[in-house]
Amino acid sequence: MERHHKALATTSHQSQGAGSYSLVDRFSSLPDAVVSHILSYLNAFDLIQVSSVSKKCGELSVSVSGLDFDVNAMPGGKVWWMRSKLLNYLDRLWMRRENINIDRFRVCWVFEGVTSRTCEEHCRVISWIYAAVRCNVEKLDLQITLNYKEKPTSLELPGCTFRCASLTSLTLDLKFCILKTPSVSSCTNLQSLLLRSVCIEKDFFEWISSSCQCIKELTIDCVLSSTIICIEIPSLEFIHFVFVGRRQLYTDIDALSISGENLQHIHVEHIDLRSSACHYKLSITAPNVKYLKLNGNVAHRLSVEKFIHSEEAVIFLNPGEGGFDKVVFDVVSCILGVKVLRLNATTIKALFKYEGSMLGQFDNIRQLYIHTKGLEKDLIAAVVSLLSGMPTLSSLNIKSEPNNRQLKCVEPTSVSVGKKWRAQRMACIDQLKEVTIEISNGNKELELARFLLEDAKNLKKMVLQLSDWSYSPKKVLLARKLSSYSSNLNMAANIDHINSTATIVFEAA
Repeated sequence: MERHHKALATTSHQSQGAGSYSLVDRFSSLPDAVVSHILSYLNAFDLIQVSSVSKKCGELSVSVSGLDFDVNAMPGGKVWWMRSKLLNYLDRLWMRRENINIDRFRVCWVFEGVTSRTCEEHCRVISWIYAAVRCNVEKLDLQITLNYKEKPTSLELPGCTFRCASLTSLTLDLKFCILKTPSVSSCTNLQSLLLRSVCIEKDFFEWISSSCQCIKELTIDCVLSSTIICIEIPSLEFIHFVFVGRRQLYTDIDALSISGENLQHIHVEHIDLRSSACHYKLSITAPNVKYLKLNGNVAHRLSVEKFIHSEEAVIFLNPGEGGFDKVVFDVVSCILGVKVLRLNATTIKALFKYEGSMLGQFDNIRQLYIHTKGLEKDLIAAVVSLLSGMPTLSSLNIKSEPNNRQLKCVEPTSVSVGKKWRAQRMACIDQLKEVTIEISNGNKELELARFLLEDAKNLKKMVLQLSDWSYSPKKVLLARKLSSYSSNLNMAANIDHINSTATIVFEAA
């Protein structure tokens, strides 16, 4: 009882008066491992302040497992005459650590104004990378902005960074400056490499293929200066390649080749904001891939082997020049064995236009997601043909794109079953168990809902989502009026008169 009272009670200080009390320091009573774990989530400035609270906090702040040097989160970080004092604080923090191991180190630093005219600050930031390597860093995250006006914006990381045996994850976000290819020829232990907003040359990819023999995850989200890109890494399991042409440094890609026996996740996104044309050649060789996503402007020439073991595919292609329909056909023909398929309206219409009817049977499809601006007349025939080739489909989800999410007024008038939906017997009609339809344009979606409620005998659940792509008050208002909208939808589609055992759910999208 006495011990419990000592932990919870307050102590009186006679010098401050009878009514003055101070609480017991419970933070200091926590185990060292718990305190160190909590402190590891603070940025460097907060960590410096905590270290002055007590001797124990000062000792533990030196040995935290993670350091975060974010100049934007520090008071005075954007004022040039206060940055010198800030740099001294951070240098002293590294000096106190000596050679204590560190799990992760993040630097978010902006060189601008007066600081961009001298290399002193740049050298001090680079010295932190050396210090992290000496402390056997495992995860290194560098977000550096070089706003030099008189010097070329380029950066070369210390060679010891890639020779560091403990480093397994490297993230580089350089705000479109040039990253020089490492001069290190020996193999690194990197397992994850993320390049964002970085200009890199062709020889950088050659360095990755030759030196990164342990890499499993590769993310490239940047502006490139190379016209021919070849990524061939036996150990690679995950690749995310995003290429957006929007800057002066942008150079058209002539060819992109991706291959790997262990590749399981491939995401290629190519968006040229200047035009819809795309002239590069895409080649993918990955026999064991499980997830494939192709988004944006498609390649003019395509070489993709069939993905026999794939489980999910996302094909969101944009229309290009002549040959677009053929490219879409070639892509979809490689993923006939997937279980989960996501398509946009452009892809569906192009496929239907090229083939006349969908190719073969999607025998393994269990879930289908269709992203569209609405069920327009020219899309309905293509969707009917698509569903006719999916005998095992059990879940259907039709989603409206964000730029069209405006709920239109639904008048309580009878909606008939569309003739096109019943024009041919859909192979999946008896297998459907769950359907989700976002109501954005009104009658076309309701026609499909009514048809499925009448003909899908084994349907268990239908979710009708009411769209309103707006935030705050309008979203709340939509939720409040959900019951009245639901009543109108019931009357419009005569859902109440349909003899179906499926549960009908109305919800706000």
